[in-house]
Amino acid sequence: DMSVFGHEDNREGMSVYNEDELKVALWAFEKIAVELGLSLDQMGLITPYAAQHRRFRQALVQKISRQYPGESNREKRKELIQRLARLVGTVYPFQGAERIGIFNSTVRRDQPQKNARGVLTASTGYVGRNMMNVMNTRGQEFLIVFINSETYLNARDPDIREYSERLMKLAERPSDDWPIDRINGGIWTIFPHVSIANFDVG
Repeated sequence: DMSVFGHEDNREGMSVYNEDELKVALWAFEKIAVELGLSLDQMGLITPYAAQHRRFRQALVQKISRQYPGESNREKRKELIQRLARLVGTVYPFQGAERIGIFNSTVRRDQPQKNARGVLTASTGYVGRNMMNVMNTRGQEFLIVFINSETYLNARDPDIREYSERLMKLAERPSDDWPIDRINGGIWTIFPHVSIANFDVG
């Protein structure tokens, strides 16, 4: 079943973005930052798609501008906006880098279709196993993945399908030691290791 977060992704030139995932990822990102007392430099927000990256950055710039308005805050705004380059990025700038917490936005929402053999398959675009591995190994203490399991568990690429199955098996529903009660009905966790924001949960 497709939940309210199950809308198809949108195209922008050769890239794609997903507004539903963007909104929930930013909300979760801010909530965890506040509750755990983490600074911008201690977290990373990774997405494989440039269109999604631009929207994350634009939303954060707008938030900074609202929080620090006026001429008297110009230098503060400039400093925080410059720090966004370390916080938000596509996959390859994060190679070799680590943060206390990582948030991954996988973006793709492709409804599986039966192929000629009658097997359900879905497109994950150019995201391959190596790219997924980089995204999911940058967190020192926790990782939160925003993903549409229907898409990734039915990926045409068997390596992505297998990787996604292994990733899902790492995720469990929150236990008593989860420091934030429950971000929303679609997030499971074995904090401080891996959390899954699964947008087909409904």
